[in-house]
Amino acid sequence: MNWRKSEENNIFIEKGAHKSFGSGEFVIRCNKGIIWLTWPWNDDVILSAGEEISFRTDGTLCMKAFTGALVNIKKRKVMPCMKSIQRLLAVKTFTAILSFIKDGESYSVFGDSVHSITR
Repeated sequence: MNWRKSEENNIFIEKGAHKSFGSGEFVIRCNKGIIWLTWPWNDDVILSAGEEISFRTDGTLCMKAFTGALVNIKKRKVMPCMKSIQRLLAVKTFTAILSFIKDGESYSVFGDSVHSITR
């Protein structure tokens, strides 16, 4: 079963123009010119001719050309259910912690010996 769909494009971005792409796994190579990349929860990146970066984002990738730029973009789309597994794990863990705090239980993952020392 193919869990990911890949696509590759060579695009030219005129000076000052913007392009945006949806979430996925990216390999961006600047073949000519200078481009600026930004996506949620990460620092901005500037690539010059010959430079390459690879990353994954669940947000929107925005790209701007400081000069006319020729860019190679390889993108792998990740199925939505695959993206949400990490979020679901975090939510379940957080819910369990809140439930533990609310119930006021005094159980410890370290066993009763830790409780006897701390009481």
